[in-house]
Amino acid sequence: MKIAFCAESDIVLAHGSMECAYQSSTARTEYSEIRNMADTTQRQDLQTGQEIFLERDKGSSAYIVQSGEIEIFKKVDGEEKVLGQVGRGGIIGEMSLIDNSPRMASARASQDTTVIVVTSEIFKQKLDKADPFLRALLKIMAEQIRSQKY
Repeated sequence: MKIAFCAESDIVLAHGSMECAYQSSTARTEYSEIRNMADTTQRQDLQTGQEIFLERDKGSSAYIVQSGEIEIFKKVDGEEKVLGQVGRGGIIGEMSLIDNSPRMASARASQDTTVIVVTSEIFKQKLDKADPFLRALLKIMAEQIRSQKY
């Protein structure tokens, strides 16, 4: 499955076989904040085939794809199963920051890629400013996504 870049919103969230795209002007504003945040955060350059994280790792960062493409994959019955690709504007690894659970899948660069690293500290600062209802909703969504079988 190919998870495409959403031109209307500049960002796509990818969760295996599930695709969630922001489509409102509010989301574009929020993504602008992410772009601005990128000036003060770390970037990481990845070579083709370089792994970013592995399934079952503890997550300490999320990653926003600035350029290139990330492949999300999982081991199923000893075989590698590709769940999708995430391109420019996509975010990966956020689930572990939302619910403090191990990574659901592995990720590696499928081409030379640059990502913006969103540390758990930055994520927590942003989340603490969010409405309590939205924080609870994120946790519920994370639980529902984790309960899906790939």
